[in-house]
Amino acid sequence: MKKSSRTNHQLLLEIEELRTRLAVAEQHLQEADERMQAEIIERKGTERALEERLKFETLLAELSARFVNLPPDRIDREIEDAQRRICELLDLDRSPLFQVPEREPGALLLTHLYQPPGSPPPLSRHNATDLYPWTTQKLLAGETVTISKLTDLPPEAGRDRESFAGSAPSPACMFRYQLEKGRYLDCWASVSCVKRDAGRRRS
Repeated sequence: MKKSSRTNHQLLLEIEELRTRLAVAEQHLQEADERMQAEIIERKGTERALEERLKFETLLAELSARFVNLPPDRIDREIEDAQRRICELLDLDRSPLFQVPEREPGALLLTHLYQPPGSPPPLSRHNATDLYPWTTQKLLAGETVTISKLTDLPPEAGRDRESFAGSAPSPACMFRYQLEKGRYLDCWASVSCVKRDAGRRRS
């Protein structure tokens, strides 16, 4: 009788040990599955990023080829079409282009603008030098200005903050075209994305 009791007790201990081992094995399998799923997601993200980069580089090459030997009367139309295609590919809302007029070297005027249908029209004379003095100064120094929200602007950019908040276009990133080292084209481009915050404007 005592021997049977010991045997039953031993069996219970072995069963409990097997349950513990099974629980540990299940935990390891779950952790391995989570790692594998994370790797799959990361791999898909990398593949998607490469595909998007390839699409963008292909579009840039195509657009560059279209501007070769382009008649002067088609330049404006092609610029606006290029802005549209870039915005559609990158899921951007706006793409303003500013240029320095030959007769006004101190001005930086908006000359081309792509924005969603129904957007408010820009000012009749949209001079970035007057509206965004801090940003323009940075651009003239060859810097790229990125603004994810208005609070990113420093205190000395009060005029810029006011203009970005109250008028269109409201760029998120502005940069100066560089032809080669030490040589710049006297025009600036900016892009803005507000689609991800539907119903609320973000600059």
